[in-house]
Amino acid sequence: MERRIGWRIVGRTKMDMPARNLVATTRASPGGDVCCPHLNGAKSKRGSPAHGRGGPKKLAQLRIGTINIGTMTGRSRELAASLKNRRIDIACVQETKWKGSKARDIGEGFKLIYNGHNSARNGVGIIVNEKLKDSVVEVNRTSDRLMSIKIHSGEVVLQVISCYAPQTNCTCEEKDKFWEQLDAVIQSIGPEEHLVIGGDLNGHVGSTRNGFHQYHGGQGYGTRNDDGQRILECAEAHNLAIVNTFFRKNAPHLITYSSGGRSTQIDYILVRRQHLKLAINAKVIPSESIGAQHRLLVSDMRLDLGQHRKLRTTLGSRIKWWHLPEPMPSVTSELTPTSRLTPCGTTWRHGSTAWRRNLWDEQNLAENSSISKFGGGTKKCNWRSRTRRRPRKYGSPPRTPPITSAIVPSSRRQSEQSQWLRPPTTNASTTT
Repeated sequence: MERRIGWRIVGRTKMDMPARNLVATTRASPGGDVCCPHLNGAKSKRGSPAHGRGGPKKLAQLRIGTINIGTMTGRSRELAASLKNRRIDIACVQETKWKGSKARDIGEGFKLIYNGHNSARNGVGIIVNEKLKDSVVEVNRTSDRLMSIKIHSGEVVLQVISCYAPQTNCTCEEKDKFWEQLDAVIQSIGPEEHLVIGGDLNGHVGSTRNGFHQYHGGQGYGTRNDDGQRILECAEAHNLAIVNTFFRKNAPHLITYSSGGRSTQIDYILVRRQHLKLAINAKVIPSESIGAQHRLLVSDMRLDLGQHRKLRTTLGSRIKWWHLPEPMPSVTSELTPTSRLTPCGTTWRHGSTAWRRNLWDEQNLAENSSISKFGGGTKKCNWRSRTRRRPRKYGSPPRTPPITSAIVPSSRRQSEQSQWLRPPTTNASTTT
């Protein structure tokens, strides 16, 4: 028998209700699939321990940067410290103004490979960190405005090009020569190799695509000019994408050049269109004002060149003394520190202890047989308490010996101690 009290049923539980009523009244969580049939054998391992499922492998990130340094003279250490602080693996630099075709360590483990014909203008270079500098297998120095290196690490081959395009006021012949050389360098690179171009191209690609949808991301800065149009045409001819136009950023993270109240975007990083998915970020770091007018542009890519591997360190072999068949006194004597290397405090303690021990032996003050060795014994026959209770006589030396007594020869020390212990002699003339 059941009674109804309001909306509750007293005397009857839900387990006693018909199954059809339970199905009708049961409510799953929002968006649940409690009433939907599951496929046989389908299992979701989300939330299970790591050993129960295999998650996606996290690829190592490669950070590439580019900057127009203005001049490397007096700025190499500052640039190396900035690259280390920002964890940059490869950096393209322009306007190094260093003459020659050489390689030089600039500090913090970075190595600069540069090319220049005049110490007053132009010059390009590529900087690699300590873990990648041994993987550089080829260097191609085309001119003082264009150079490239080849990095081969495992199964990945990366070609890095550093370029410095002529300014707007330069002649058309100089501009044509530069773009022809850049086209030749890009065509010489195989399609299976990764390609990264970083440099100061001295052109404005603008903030809109306008016919270059696959090569311009629509997140640029400024208005397009003729030199920027030529950059986009080169990218279209070689199927390249301008990386720093595919990420939405604020204006300070897009501007690469600022001078005299003018702010523009003329430094770019380009990759192959099929490898654009490897780029995960690109921005300008405005706080790194290494160059006089340009700012550092960086891009992060999912590319493993071994830039995060730990370097091997050569350690000395450990000597297992317990496996030696017999003791080797010659070896242990060499490892024992000499007296010249003993600290001054240790030498003073050893000398003062030896002096007290010799003094006690000559005065025959060890009267109690319970003193088995110097400094031992019970509390009643402590030698320190005896020295405090025993009066000084016959000109005995002070309790705190001078510092020079620790290094005085034994013969001289014994003669001085005998003089202290000998009673004073009386002169006959004075007694009479």
